[in-house]
Amino acid sequence: MASPIPTTFATDSTPQESFAAHYDLDNPMESVNSYSRLMHQHTKRQMDLATRSSRRAPADQGVSSMGCTDSVDNLQQ
Repeated sequence: MASPIPTTFATDSTPQESFAAHYDLDNPMESVNSYSRLMHQHTKRQMDLATRSSRRAPADQGVSSMGCTDSVDNLQQ
């Protein structure tokens, strides 16, 4: 039976201690599979957030107002 995927980790332990506390070291393949699922879910969530964020941004955000016909000389006047 697969163990539940942890959602929180203690910050006062080393990564090795945290991993050992959440995964079965006697069953390394199941541990790797479980950790891979966790990382996949995390990456998917990050990509979804980035996609939603980029859709909310105005189309011209971050684009300079200087047109292609403007020159540095015209801007300094």
